[in-house]
Amino acid sequence: MLSWEAMAAIGEIAGAGGVLITLGFLVSQLRQNTKALKAENFQNAAVMIHHPTTLMIQNAEVADIHARGNENFESLDRVDQDRYHYLMIQRVHAIELLDYYDGLESRLNHWPLRGA
Repeated sequence: MLSWEAMAAIGEIAGAGGVLITLGFLVSQLRQNTKALKAENFQNAAVMIHHPTTLMIQNAEVADIHARGNENFESLDRVDQDRYHYLMIQRVHAIELLDYYDGLESRLNHWPLRGA
């Protein structure tokens, strides 16, 4: 028959094993969640890049402002300058997000627990 100390030691070993299994499961879940979030963020940035193009396809006036603004920004009246400006801000913001996500991917690849 086992002594109380031996049974306590077996219980501690079993508890430690349970903790290790739980930690392994959590690491696995974190990796899956990180991959899903990166894919979602990249998709959102891609949609943002295409949004100004979609606006120009759907609205000839926006396309005209874009074309005239690219040719000679100063030739636009004040309202059209603002519209052109905000159209370009949308595109630049989307490009910045893609660049950020690309840099984030690079930083995550060098994260100490990446190979864990």
